Amino acid sequence: GEAARLDVQQWRARSSGLLTGIGTVLADDPRLSVRPPGPDVRQPLRVILDSALRMPPDARVFDGAGEGGVWIFTACEDRQRIAALTARGARIEYAPGTAGTESATRVDIARVLAILGKAGVNEVRVEAGATLAGAMVQQHCVDGLLLYIAPLVLGESARGLMRLPEPLSLAQARRFEIFDSVAVGVDQRLRLRAQNRETACSPG
Repeated sequence: GEAARLDVQQWRARSSGLLTGIGTVLADDPRLSVRPPGPDVRQPLRVILDSALRMPPDARVFDGAGEGGVWIFTACEDRQRIAALTARGARIEYAPGTAGTESATRVDIARVLAILGKAGVNEVRVEAGATLAGAMVQQHCVDGLLLYIAPLVLGESARGLMRLPEPLSLAQARRFEIFDSVAVGVDQRLRLRAQNRETACSPG
């Protein structure tokens, strides 16, 4: 609903950074901006996780980035691609997983969050597809969820919220606590905080 869409913009505006994956950029070409733009609207940092550096230099995420800017975290060292994206104003950060392992070819999510934290980016809002959302929850890199529930039933072919391995038992399931529930127009907004955080989000 329209009220929920406007509500999302307020949450974007309070964030230090908006984070998504390259899959979302290639599929949807989002701006990751606060709308409507204006002289008094602060645009947050736009953060893209792009292990193989597939980001198109003409992606809309670069439009109107302003002071917030665009950071691209990668595990790729292709100088030509880096130069093309730097020319568009992107800051490229090398953040691969552990050397000598399969994760070395992928961006290390915990390392990304550590780099952002050191840069003073203290509230990161993730707007991503099921793969990245699931990876962040699985690696305990999520403090909470902000969910909008519409009064619609889409059926079994609808895309899931997160891609996660099925737990062997309910005790192994990722748990969240609902601490806020508000009607936003025709929709319902839920805020949840993560439970079972005994395993900290730390670089691998």
